[in-house]
Amino acid sequence: MTATRAISMSGNSLVCNADSLRVKSGTSERTASRVHSFNAASMQDVQTSTGRKNEQLTAQWVTASLSELRSELMELARAHNESAERAQRNDLRAQVRLARADAASTRRELERLRADHSRAVADLQQARQDVSSLRSAHQLSAKKCAETRQQVLGLQSEWQVAKRSLKKSPET
Repeated sequence: MTATRAISMSGNSLVCNADSLRVKSGTSERTASRVHSFNAASMQDVQTSTGRKNEQLTAQWVTASLSELRSELMELARAHNESAERAQRNDLRAQVRLARADAASTRRELERLRADHSRAVADLQQARQDVSSLRSAHQLSAKKCAETRQQVLGLQSEWQVAKRSLKKSPET
């Protein structure tokens, strides 16, 4: 049984076993059919080189992933901002509708108050005319009362005079 070790380097692969060394790069593949013996130091160099390459590839992948995450976060932030703006617009529209309804209600109330005021002014004018008529009637009544009093006083005087004259005259 042969031991096989594979080392991947950015699309290229290096496969080592006891019988052959096969290097695959892109679409071409090269095979060395003779046996290569690697000493521990050269294998360590390959692993170190591959490790560095893997670290570089990992760093590139992390950078690309972070860039992608940033762009997704920016897109989410834009969507959130648009959503917040839409909600704010809807709130403002609702407030405008309420303000318009309040204004219409206030206009109706003002019209009602104006009509009430007009009726009150007409009632006041009628009351003033009634007071004026009552004053005139009162003055006329007061004048007639004064005349009637004078007539009653005159009649009283006449009755007293007639009464005295009847008392003085002999009885016939």
